[in-house]
Amino acid sequence: MSQRTLAIASKPSSIHIDQCKLLCRMNHVVRIELLRRLHALLLVSGGAEKTFISTPLVNLYAHLGDISFACCTFDQVVSNDAYTWNSMISANVRCGNFVEAVNCFFESISTSQVQPDWYTFPPVLKACGNLIEAKRLHSWVFKLGFTWMFWWLLS
Repeated sequence: MSQRTLAIASKPSSIHIDQCKLLCRMNHVVRIELLRRLHALLLVSGGAEKTFISTPLVNLYAHLGDISFACCTFDQVVSNDAYTWNSMISANVRCGNFVEAVNCFFESISTSQVQPDWYTFPPVLKACGNLIEAKRLHSWVFKLGFTWMFWWLLS
């Protein structure tokens, strides 16, 4: 990414940044510095608060090993949905922050109106570090009606 692109991006009123093109370019980022530049462009253009743009950012930051920027990006989203919560839980698991992943799951079900889906439980189950956490997760699986999925995962 050139310095000219960054200079243009610093003037959001003078140019419209195509957020879809930036989203497509994010899939090819292999260095954290480039991802931060793309993220900066999205912040300037006002797209970083959108769920469909910020969630891939969370995933990429975690994939590149920067969980702190993944958390910051997650916190910037205006309304988190199940996809965003699942990405944050998986990001913590991917980076080895198992306690944070479990805490993130319990925060998602206690503070938001978002219901977990069947993508939520595998990373949380992987993150359970002891039997007490696993029992808490198991009770939520039954409470939310995911019993069929739980047995399918264990088989």
